[in-house]
Amino acid sequence: MFYKLTNSSELETIEEEFSRKHNFPNLYKSKTILNGLKEVTVSIITAQDPDQINHAIWGLLPKDFDDDWKSYQSVDNTLNINLDKVDASDELYYNALTTNRCIVITSGFFTSRLHEGKLFPYHVHLKDHRPFGIAGVYNMLEDGFITCSILITKANRAFENIPNLSKNKPLVFKNGDFSKWLDTSKSYQDQMPLIQNHETLEFLSYPIKEEFYRDSGVYDTIIESADYYDILRTS
Repeated sequence: MFYKLTNSSELETIEEEFSRKHNFPNLYKSKTILNGLKEVTVSIITAQDPDQINHAIWGLLPKDFDDDWKSYQSVDNTLNINLDKVDASDELYYNALTTNRCIVITSGFFTSRLHEGKLFPYHVHLKDHRPFGIAGVYNMLEDGFITCSILITKANRAFENIPNLSKNKPLVFKNGDFSKWLDTSKSYQDQMPLIQNHETLEFLSYPIKEEFYRDSGVYDTIIESADYYDILRTS
């Protein structure tokens, strides 16, 4: 599961990269770590409002849900949707995949490598930490708040150089594919060629300190692990 993201880009950088303005720019704050296990907001582009950047709570909720976000997530964690497992019987997910597709904006995510019985985290990002878009789905609640999930799928050959214990990856599209994904005149099944054959971005990765797994706080910086580079040289 991918439950932490990076969102270190400045507002102006995001708006330039995605050629869109934030609907509520005063709500935007860059953060080194977005911990999805807590209630956090992310920037998204929705099919309903594709020309602006909106804000959403990470963790999809049913449209008519009127209880606490945390209580729902404790029963059904919806930070990620694995496209290799979803089917028409998953009403919450399948309906959103049909009508409520979105792009979740981020500047990085995290993977892991298992080495000699220990997990070592990696930060995965683009050159110069440029922001990029992960395919997602969203629901608008009756009170107007938006909730969302990111989509994950099997890692392909372009991802094989990224240390990745889970063998899955976020479904990342190039900017030129956003309009295709947000086009709800096409069904979810119509989107399968895009999902399966999308062009990939050139991701970089570097190891970070093991404390990443143990510290529940938000880091001001993500620090490269010199000890891990020693491991890499000897393994």
